Amino acid sequence: MAFYAEQDGQVTGYCLGRIGSHYTQIGPVVADHLDIARDLFLSALQQCTRQAVIVDTPFHQTEWNRFLHDLGFEEQRPFI
Repeated sequence: MAFYAEQDGQVTGYCLGRIGSHYTQIGPVVADHLDIARDLFLSALQQCTRQAVIVDTPFHQTEWNRFLHDLGFEEQRPFI
């Protein structure tokens, strides 16, 4: 799966995902602003109805990690 956002004819973000054998993985999510990343992620998440979802996210992305936690995601393993 793939999603992108654009403004004034310029790509401002994208989100990729894939279905794996045990989980659907969303990511990477790359965007100019956090609100764009949130919208892209939520669009991808709406497509995930068959399996549990995992996301790799850098530890230093505090606001992003808070957003994921508020959605019910929990850290499973460290990602550097």
